[in-house]
Amino acid sequence: MPDFRIYKLNAQGHVTGPALVLVCEKDADVIRKVESLIDGHDVEILERTRLVARLKSGATYPPNQRSAAASSRELRRD
Repeated sequence: MPDFRIYKLNAQGHVTGPALVLVCEKDADVIRKVESLIDGHDVEILERTRLVARLKSGATYPPNQRSAAASSRELRRD
């Protein structure tokens, strides 16, 4: 299973500290897990050098649009 690195971003979009590493089977699995961890910060999810998603605090997508948002590499959440 791939290792995913999750980085919190500041208001300027810069990484604020060390990565949280999660091991998940699929991109959708890690996105679901990270959505519950967002605490007012935007985050980026990477698998090695591949950007999986950028989760933006402050907006939502209906569940049926999550895969489309992830494929565009950006997902928003409150």
